[in-house]
Amino acid sequence: KMIDPYSEQQISDADRSLSVIVLAGFVSMYSMRFCDAMLPEFGNMFNLSDGEAAQALSYYAIGYGLMQLFSGAIADRVGKVATVRICILGGAIGALMCAMASRFEMILLGRLITGFFSGGIIPMIIAWLGDNVPTSQRQSRLATLMSATVLGTMTGQWTGGLIVAWMGWHIAFYFLVVFFLVVAWRLSVVPSDKNHVASKATWPVLVRAHLAQVRRLFFIASARRVLLIGLVEGLLTYAAIAFIPTHLHQSFGVSAAVAGGVLAFYSLGGFAYARSAKALLRRFSSQQLLRAGTLLQFVGFFGLAVSPSWALDMGLCMLTGFGLLMVHNAIQLQATEISAQRGAGVSMFVLMVFLGQTLNAWFGGKVVDAWAANGVFYVAAIGSLLVSWMLANHLRQQSVSIP
Repeated sequence: KMIDPYSEQQISDADRSLSVIVLAGFVSMYSMRFCDAMLPEFGNMFNLSDGEAAQALSYYAIGYGLMQLFSGAIADRVGKVATVRICILGGAIGALMCAMASRFEMILLGRLITGFFSGGIIPMIIAWLGDNVPTSQRQSRLATLMSATVLGTMTGQWTGGLIVAWMGWHIAFYFLVVFFLVVAWRLSVVPSDKNHVASKATWPVLVRAHLAQVRRLFFIASARRVLLIGLVEGLLTYAAIAFIPTHLHQSFGVSAAVAGGVLAFYSLGGFAYARSAKALLRRFSSQQLLRAGTLLQFVGFFGLAVSPSWALDMGLCMLTGFGLLMVHNAIQLQATEISAQRGAGVSMFVLMVFLGQTLNAWFGGKVVDAWAANGVFYVAAIGSLLVSWMLANHLRQQSVSIP
């Protein structure tokens, strides 16, 4: 077992900094989900099929995943907090490219850049928490971060649709630029990593060292299991929710604003879990929470696939969000423990999740074009059972291997 060499002062300082740095996690997820309700608008504007418009999601996910190969090297040079600041400014540049775009290809490039820089935000915050908060208290701090990220998801989905409906997608992306810059300004009060010693190695050497740390993860059985769980979760469940606006548009003909509002209930469910996580963790065992989260996901996804009304989908989205975040938080905790080099371990876990989401955007787009969006939710319902089984199996093996 790893030893938690954390002082009370260090934990207290981390809590104060966390109250500000979670804004970066908020805007990261806000920017990720900002385009969900825009897909029908992109399809109409650029004469695209639903599957082609979904490339706006996959390009973001590709960029997000690519950053995981470099974020550790950047953190070695400048520190985790400074890496977050750099990534916030990079996200603003990508959003500005989208705002100024006249062709869909320019939007895709802007989303790729936004995703790339956003990919260095949450993993570095999680790794920073690992450096400053002991394992026994970490899951509750992760829940605080989750509250911010889920709120970012919810408001991104909702306001993205509203701004597009009221002022158009160009203005929506300019709004996102301003949001990134405001968060960058607020982060100026967060102190840099106290124990960070800047590496004097060249960038190629730092990147190679980071990649070597990543390769070593695949020689650790427990790390391989967690990384595979992240991949499967991203592929089968975590990204399926992005197709809800398309499903609502196909099945019920609702506007982007209404679709974004319905989708926000998914994030509301996740936020409800995040706010109740501390109480739930005190009252129930991890196995009980895993089973409950899996049941909620299954009911939510299956219900979305067969729902006869978009109004009913609001409640189903909320159930799904609560259950999915309950399971994801447990998986995320395991990701902080797969390597002593937390930056590499968390980055690789995030890469697996977003590789799964990239595959989901491609595969899901094919399903939508060939069948209908509700087909994605049938797959997600079964996927929630598989992810739960994989995590339960990992926890059993961990309990056997640790004396």
